[in-house]
Amino acid sequence: MEATIEKVKQFIGGGLLVSPWLAGVGDKSRIDDEIFHYLDQEARSIAEKEWTTAQQDATFGPGFPRMDRIARTAIYETAASTTVWIAHEESGSDQTTMAYAKLAMQRLLTYKTQYGIGTLVEVYAIATRYENYQALHYYKEMPERVFIQGTLHRPWIEYSLQDEVSLGLLAGNLTIIRKHDQRFIALSPKGELFFAWLQNVLGQAGYLKNRIHHLHISRFNSAIIFEQTIAKFVPGWIEHRQQFVDWLDLMPGMKVLEIGSGDGLLTIEGGLAERIGSQGSLVCLDPSKGMLARLARKVETNALSQVKILQGRAENIPFADHTFDAVIASSVLHLTDTEAALKEIHRVVKPGGFVGAFNLLPFGMDEPFFIEWMKPIMDLAKDNQQQSPRTFLIDQKANLDAFIKSGWHVEKSQEIDERTLYWWPREIVDVLIRGLGWAQEELATLPWAAREELITLLQDRGEMICRKYPQEDRILVSPMIMIKATKV
Repeated sequence: MEATIEKVKQFIGGGLLVSPWLAGVGDKSRIDDEIFHYLDQEARSIAEKEWTTAQQDATFGPGFPRMDRIARTAIYETAASTTVWIAHEESGSDQTTMAYAKLAMQRLLTYKTQYGIGTLVEVYAIATRYENYQALHYYKEMPERVFIQGTLHRPWIEYSLQDEVSLGLLAGNLTIIRKHDQRFIALSPKGELFFAWLQNVLGQAGYLKNRIHHLHISRFNSAIIFEQTIAKFVPGWIEHRQQFVDWLDLMPGMKVLEIGSGDGLLTIEGGLAERIGSQGSLVCLDPSKGMLARLARKVETNALSQVKILQGRAENIPFADHTFDAVIASSVLHLTDTEAALKEIHRVVKPGGFVGAFNLLPFGMDEPFFIEWMKPIMDLAKDNQQQSPRTFLIDQKANLDAFIKSGWHVEKSQEIDERTLYWWPREIVDVLIRGLGWAQEELATLPWAAREELITLLQDRGEMICRKYPQEDRILVSPMIMIKATKV
């Protein structure tokens, strides 16, 4: 298992992904005909030259049936998914170009040269079998025709899954059930064990967490007024961020890095840029190109020459050691690998400098309206043997412990309660689940169609809940914690 986990990590580290939720879902406009033909021809050429019988035997073993298509498909799907992700990274949208496709193919070729086509195909097979077996684990059984078409779990594919069914049956992972002259496919007991193994491998390698992260960024890129929408739900959203800036005791002229700046709510409306002043320096870092484009327009409108904008992630800050007097992160650390981010922030802060964080804390879920509204998520958590939905949010003690573990001295902390108004059902489900990422770990256990159906169901239930409960009974307290920690 350890060797397989390492192979998946290398795949992720090569900047590649098989994340068709980004790359298609039937939307052919994302990959136009010219790009499709380019990627398809490259995949065909590489597979014909390198996917020999000897290579397949070395990858899957000599008893594995001949599969000429699998290498070509692995190359195409990986390159197509990576092309769309590069579009998100570079332009803040899912609209691809030939330049992005060529860059994706170059990443793939670099990876293939280093690790071999067999490893590429093996990792692809692991990822796609996970999608297949996750669907069968969830639905228990699926009509053979529906499964082969990928309707419920891989609607982005343009080919039949018949070969994958045949191989699953041969391996003993799948079984055929006949009902009323219809054939259904289900996981065998061996298949259930293999699915658990796949889940374990992809979980330990960070693949599953990485997929959730990509979904977040693609959502942020398309959320044109994300911050303003949240501010509507949470009346104190901007006021509390202004309070946070005051609480940090920032001084004019400081050199500051803002992590996860988004479209500038803390930078502009929260007063961070104003507090630094024209003699200071504020670098705004965010992985979402779409968010940064909106921030850039605000910066230009307000003529803030001290603000520089840079795309990047908190886990890999593109600055030298001891660069900044302070690093600020508002409502973002829960979307990162928190320990890695805090260590990286520690690296770029000067000795004696500090980090200021404004973090979301777990919120109470015992209000009647919320329990009734979110029952499908609650039921899903119970099905997954969880007392309540899993979330990225961690409590006050865990927040403080994370800073201490990463080498920080916590100077002060303070909790603030924010009131969240559950008055706009469709918008709030979109922001709460797709944007802020609440219960994403539970949703990640669902195949694609079931996940989308559940989100739609929550929006529909919200309409009913808003008719049933008056506005004053649809308010939740959402706690936040302000933390200031120094580098000693």
